[in-house]
Amino acid sequence: MINCLRAEFKALFKWGAIRYTVVFLLLLSVMIATMNVLNEEPAFSGLFTFPAVVLMITSAISGLFIYQDYSQNTIRNKIAVGHSRLEVYLSKVITVGVLQIFIIALFLGISSAIGAICLDTDYVVWEAYWKNWGIVLSSTIVVATMTPLIAINLKSPVGGLLPMMFTSSTLFVGIFGMEILSLNGKEDMVDFLNSCPIICLLSVSETVVPTNMIATLLVGMGISAVFVVGGYFLFRKSDLK
Repeated sequence: MINCLRAEFKALFKWGAIRYTVVFLLLLSVMIATMNVLNEEPAFSGLFTFPAVVLMITSAISGLFIYQDYSQNTIRNKIAVGHSRLEVYLSKVITVGVLQIFIIALFLGISSAIGAICLDTDYVVWEAYWKNWGIVLSSTIVVATMTPLIAINLKSPVGGLLPMMFTSSTLFVGIFGMEILSLNGKEDMVDFLNSCPIICLLSVSETVVPTNMIATLLVGMGISAVFVVGGYFLFRKSDLK
């Protein structure tokens, strides 16, 4: 397992597309925070809504990273030299998870640092701020576990991009679904959607303490576990030829 992980991270660091993506997203975080400063927006204005966009980008680049193993026959080579399918699959999940959490944490950290240094933070409800970090990370883990399930089992460039399509479609369903439910007075259903990872990113705020954090974390853990177990069993039965 350790050798599998070492090989995954080595390939990750060597792939130029990953480096360009990380640099682009970090520059994006600086640009967004700088725009808030120039417009004299609140210190963390919109901070927790931009990770939804970041997750779409990282899910796409992570999916294509996984697809590389098929285009270069790396997966078959790993299994041929004695690695089990469980080791191969879990190493993918861990590598993609670390990558996406690292990018999201840097994105939020840089944006927060610029806002805290240059703008007034007296209005910020810090309990809300830190709980929203938990919601963002929970959503990131869901996307990170969903990405290998799709990309490693479809074995095609489309499979590499489908995680981004899934993430974006979930967001659109959340946007329009909550709007329609609110207009029809279905507040209980709105609360249910707000407890779902990814969708809950649409309603977080640095000044409002989330009341659904525990539910979001539990739902996120359950979905992630299903994605990991289901993805592995699909991979175990798949034909690698």
